[in-house]
Amino acid sequence: MKMTDPDAVRAITSAWQGARDDNGRPLVSEDILKRMELVTTEEAWGVLRRNGYNHQFSGNWTTLHPGNVLVGRAVTCRWAPRRPDVHDSIDLQGESDGRIGFQNSWVIDELTEGDVLVVDLFGKVRDGTFAGDNLATAIQHSTHRGLVVDGGVRGAIVNVASLSGLRASVRLGPYGASKAGVMHYTQTLAAELAPYGIRVNCVAPASINPSPGQGGQTPERLKESADSIPLKRLCEPEDVARTILALA
Repeated sequence: MKMTDPDAVRAITSAWQGARDDNGRPLVSEDILKRMELVTTEEAWGVLRRNGYNHQFSGNWTTLHPGNVLVGRAVTCRWAPRRPDVHDSIDLQGESDGRIGFQNSWVIDELTEGDVLVVDLFGKVRDGTFAGDNLATAIQHSTHRGLVVDGGVRGAIVNVASLSGLRASVRLGPYGASKAGVMHYTQTLAAELAPYGIRVNCVAPASINPSPGQGGQTPERLKESADSIPLKRLCEPEDVARTILALA
């Protein structure tokens, strides 16, 4: 048994006469996808009903981006409640197929531009979800679109500002104002996205120790900056990276 069987996909979609991808999936043209962006829900529903597709609607979704229209080639997956014996057997099959990562990443590996991932979690909201921030980024990178999930979502956004956004620094007015804007935007996003389980934080480093040949500051100026910090040392890039990773 292979997780993606091109022959089975072709058999199930035998009515399709157009192009297909390497896995046998029908490839709806980019022109049709573009035209569908102008079709209303009622218009689409009417066409489906006239052609015998009477049970293709589900409502009561939470829309994270109300101003955007989501159209694409559906790639669907369903996640049944976990059973250790079945889970381990699927892992072995995935290893045999040459798949890497956890099972939820396997379907993401097959996504291409124009796809819309549709995930059925049976409404699951506790003890994990389908994709966090890293996998959601991978989905967006591959498809340039969003995804539909029947279940909970989570995620984390980490913005980077500067201590100059909190306190005045001579000759750094425009820089400080821009970083203060990042901090305020972070607070606004945190309030807007909290109902959807998405955390938003901001890291505001002080002076960062520059790499050799970078930074344009004299050793005396760097020492002065370090002496103004209780730890008596400048922040290293690794310090910022670890903080961001902890918040992600």
